[in-house]
Amino acid sequence: MKLRIALVFTLIAIGAHYYLTNHYYELHMGVSSADSVCNINKTFSCDTTSASSFAQLLGIPIAAWGAATNAVLLILMIGWLLRWTDDVARLSRYTYYLAGFTAFVSIIMAAISSFVLGTFCLFCMATYLSSWISFALLHFSLEPDDRGFTHHLKALAGPARIYVGFLVAIPVAAFLFNAGVSKKYGANELEKYINASIVDWRLNPEVQFTAEPSLVKGASDEDAKFIITEFADFRCSHCKNAYPSLKAFVESHKGVQLRFYNFPLDNSCNEGMTGGDGVSCLLAKTVTCSEKVASKGWLMHDRIFDDYTVITTLSLPKALDRLGEFMDEFSIDKNKVGECVDSAETQELMQKQAATGKANGVKGSPTIYVNSKKLPRGQAIPVLQRAYFQTK
Repeated sequence: MKLRIALVFTLIAIGAHYYLTNHYYELHMGVSSADSVCNINKTFSCDTTSASSFAQLLGIPIAAWGAATNAVLLILMIGWLLRWTDDVARLSRYTYYLAGFTAFVSIIMAAISSFVLGTFCLFCMATYLSSWISFALLHFSLEPDDRGFTHHLKALAGPARIYVGFLVAIPVAAFLFNAGVSKKYGANELEKYINASIVDWRLNPEVQFTAEPSLVKGASDEDAKFIITEFADFRCSHCKNAYPSLKAFVESHKGVQLRFYNFPLDNSCNEGMTGGDGVSCLLAKTVTCSEKVASKGWLMHDRIFDDYTVITTLSLPKALDRLGEFMDEFSIDKNKVGECVDSAETQELMQKQAATGKANGVKGSPTIYVNSKKLPRGQAIPVLQRAYFQTK
C-alpha cells in the first residue's frame, strides 16, 4: 500500500513539474496568457522564482529536470510494484536511492527559495513535499536486503549495469522534453533572437524621456543600475502578455527599476492616433490617478490586465463602472480618482507621455527601453537577462 501511495505522489510531482515547465517558457518568452495560478503575492510567486537565474540548469528549466527524474522514478516504482525482476530487493534499493536524491535536491531548492530569493513557488513546494513523502514511503516499503550501499554501488559496473541506463535516461528525457516544450513556444531559435536584440540595443542611441512616468517599481533611483522603461496600452494583447514577465524580472533581480509610461492607441489623449473610443485613455488615466491618489496604481495596472478579456470589450460607460468595481476592491476613493481623471493636468500628462514616446520612436505597444536604449523583444526574460549581465 505504501508503495502505491508513493507512486501517486510521484505522479503529482510530474504533473506539477509539467505545469512549471510550460509556464517557464510562457513567462520567459513574454507570452503568458494569464497570471500563474500559484501567484498569490510577492512572497508566494511562481513567476519570481521562474524568472531567477536558479530556474534553469544547462539551459534546461529545473522543472524539466524534475519531470524527467520523477518519470524515471515512476518507471522504477512500477517495476518494483509489478516485480519485473527476480532481484526485487536490488530494484527497491535503486528506486529508494533515486527518491532520496530527488528529496535531497528538493531541500537544496527549498533553501535557495528561503535564503536567497526570499520568494516561494507553491507548485514547487508541492513537488518538494511530494518528493519527501515518496522517499519516506519507499523507506518503509524496502524489500529485505542484507547487501549495503557500497555493494549496490559497485554492482552498477557489473550485474546491475542496466540501472545505469535509467540514470542516463534522466538527462536524455530532460533534453527531449525541454526540446518539445521550447519548440512549442518558439524558444528553439531563442539564441538567435537574443543576439539580434542585444546587437540592436547596443547600437541604438540613448534617448531622453521628457515626461514623468505614471508608475515606478523596483530599485530606488539611487540603487537602480538597470532601468526598464515600458510604453504600453491597456487594451493591447501583447502588453497584457508582457506584464507578468517584466514584473517577475524586476522582483527577481537586484538593482532593477521599471518605469511605466502610458501610450494609449487612442486619439482622445494621444495625438496622431487615428480613431479611438476613449476607453484606452480612461484606463491609462485611472491607473495614473489611482497611483496619485492612493499609491495603488500598480494594483489597478495588474487588475486591468487580469481582466483583459472583459474590459477590452466594454463601452466607455461600462468600462467606467468596471473600474469603479476594481477601486472598491482596493478601497480607493472613486470620487478623488474621478476628479483626477477629469482634470486638465492628467490629460496633459497623458499627452506628454505619448509625445515623448513618439519622439523616441514608439510606434506601437509594448515598446521597451533599457538604460534609455530601445531593446527589441524586451518583454522576453532571456533578452533582459543577457542585457542585465552585460551591464553589471
